[in-house]
Amino acid sequence: MYLSVCTRPDIAHAASYLSQFNNCHGSDHWTAAKRVLRYLKGTRDVGLVYGKTSDPLTGYQDKELEQLLDEKTGDRYRLQLMRLSRALKEKRSLYAQRHDKVILLHDNARPHVAKPVKTYLETLKWEVLPHPLYSPDIAPSDFHLFRSMAHGLADRRFHSYEEAQKWIDS
Repeated sequence: MYLSVCTRPDIAHAASYLSQFNNCHGSDHWTAAKRVLRYLKGTRDVGLVYGKTSDPLTGYQDKELEQLLDEKTGDRYRLQLMRLSRALKEKRSLYAQRHDKVILLHDNARPHVAKPVKTYLETLKWEVLPHPLYSPDIAPSDFHLFRSMAHGLADRRFHSYEEAQKWIDS
């Protein structure tokens, strides 16, 4: 993809389109791919060459837009937490009366560490479990484990925080 976009932008569209059919290609796709290869063979001396210059590479970033997006997604996540808090009080009222502790595990995604979310979690007095940066504890590849974990916890009830902690540690 790098070659087609950066050095040969003339084939970028064809390469992008054909890459959609890598696992389900037909004879039409094969013919189109051969046509692109014939075109490349006929235009070997054409391409973009990036030479070395003394000009510095300068990049720009719209910090205000980034902060606005952070606040927007942070506010959305805060609203989700508000709905969760309300649902816990309504649906698990007995639990809320006996235990004032809610333990929350979420990763370090930008909405989760946004300022509105942090301040709201402080007002709720929920315990947020630490999640180190780039932690492999809950990697995207581990989501297949959640179904079996939910199955194992299906009929399990914990009557105290200590009981849950003991079960986790065992």
